[in-house]
Amino acid sequence: MSREPGEVESASNSRLKLARSLVSTRGIRKAGLYLLEGPRYVSDALRWSRIDFLVLSRDATETCQTAARRAMAQGVNCISVPPALFAEVSDTAHSQGLAAVCPLPDIDPAHLLTGRLLLALDGVSDPGNVGTSIRSAAALGASGVALFSGCASAFVPKSTRASAGAVTAIPLAQGLDPEGFLRSARKAGWKLLVADASGKPVVPNDRRGKTLLIVGSEAHGPSEEVSRLADLSVSIPITERVESLNAATSAAILLYALSREPD
Repeated sequence: MSREPGEVESASNSRLKLARSLVSTRGIRKAGLYLLEGPRYVSDALRWSRIDFLVLSRDATETCQTAARRAMAQGVNCISVPPALFAEVSDTAHSQGLAAVCPLPDIDPAHLLTGRLLLALDGVSDPGNVGTSIRSAAALGASGVALFSGCASAFVPKSTRASAGAVTAIPLAQGLDPEGFLRSARKAGWKLLVADASGKPVVPNDRRGKTLLIVGSEAHGPSEEVSRLADLSVSIPITERVESLNAATSAAILLYALSREPD
């Protein structure tokens, strides 16, 4: 593989057209690929995942150029494009000039059930909340993230940006049937907790068991199906000045509480 980027001048270049298509859920699903933008996230993908190819703007920052050279030294192909063409790929207001096209992970849902703490999202429709929840799960030691059908994609640019690249660092599977997955989890010895404002205040986990935390949609909370299958509803005590917390904030606080051991 070349250690110098290939020069591209035309908007009709096949790789450039492919990268442009990855701003939508439909394009991502069709290609089996997604886009990560920025030198830090590209470096994370190089460390934790795989990169198919890079798109580098000719006015990219030095940090981006360094990250691209590092990836090319490891055999990753790169195309170099004029700033105007890179802007057609970029989804950020102030891009640094580097994007990676990465393959979607192919995770067997059963593989998620191998640790001690797992996050599941049920009907979380905002990509920013999905990405932020994934970031919290990776930061707080969860073994993976399960996205039930009806959730926003974890791999649209808004989600990957909100995850701070954590989509490359933690196993996740999406489009899962909640009943089938939760029944498999219970059979494998997992305790199923669902976040609900009317639930029991969350307490630190004893870490002797395996805990699956389910966070529901921003507007409606967990579905009836999921609530029925859960072993326990847990809540975050908050003041009366605020009616509720959003899904991503709730996920972060509950994961933190559950990742701690009792005093």
